[in-house]
Amino acid sequence: MSRTIRINGVDVPVIADQLSGEEIKHLAGIGAERVVVRQEPDRNTIVPDSQRIRVADGDVFTHHARHSKAAPATRRSARLRWEAAALAAAYPALRLADDDTWLTIEKFRLPAGWVPDRTSVMITPPATYPQCAPDGFYLARSCAG
Repeated sequence: MSRTIRINGVDVPVIADQLSGEEIKHLAGIGAERVVVRQEPDRNTIVPDSQRIRVADGDVFTHHARHSKAAPATRRSARLRWEAAALAAAYPALRLADDDTWLTIEKFRLPAGWVPDRTSVMITPPATYPQCAPDGFYLARSCAG
């Protein structure tokens, strides 16, 4: 039975019931240095190249950079970039500064009862990260009370 999945805004017909991350990248012409992300209403999930997943008509996929163009030079940079990549599955608009001094997350989900229920967040990891955890963050003005 034929179905259509959407990859980066383009409808792609598929016949198979299951596809691997590598096969999805091939269908969309996505390079090996990228990672495929399945977009769902409540979360986004990374699809590893070797993992096969069941695909349904109308499933939506995007891709993100697997890592920085420049190889991380320090343990701090490597850890920050690894954690940012993991968070990007849930927050696609996540942005890490080139010099790793800050990280922003757009539309960060706040706990139940907060108004608004989403905001922009900026985190400034200390120079000694990961040995010392961040001790604060900045919220968008709409949440500062």
